[in-house]
Amino acid sequence: MTDLLLIILLGTTIFLLFLFVWLRDAKISRKLKAYENAFEILNKNIFELEKRMTAVHQQQPTEADLKAIVAKELAPVTQSLVKALKELQESQLALAERSEMRISRLEEKLKGFLALQHDTPIDEKRIIALYKNGYTAEEIAKEMRLATGEVEFVLKLHEMK
Repeated sequence: MTDLLLIILLGTTIFLLFLFVWLRDAKISRKLKAYENAFEILNKNIFELEKRMTAVHQQQPTEADLKAIVAKELAPVTQSLVKALKELQESQLALAERSEMRISRLEEKLKGFLALQHDTPIDEKRIIALYKNGYTAEEIAKEMRLATGEVEFVLKLHEMK
């Protein structure tokens, strides 16, 4: 019964995690769409500037005139682009930090479930002594808080089983 509850809880957690990622992706997609629109406007402005520069070039303006025109036309567009890029960078960094924190927390939680090694070495002499005294591999594992497979492995190594 507890296994079923754990499976349901794990499934629910995974579903909620996928839901969160999907919602987050939708939000980021909306932001990227806004940036795409800004880039489209910038491209149109650049095209118009190139047309104006061509017209101005045909009139043979001086280099100083061209610099003034370019600076005047590009300054507001460049500032808005830089601002938009900084906002995007900040949101991406914040998202990366939050993701790293969540991954770290999940890894810490999973360490308890996935612990495959023991902190203390296996006392082989005690396992053999208990086996000689009539204990089964399952009883020894329960007594020493080891996996049954580990106990059977030690017994096989010493040709006891």
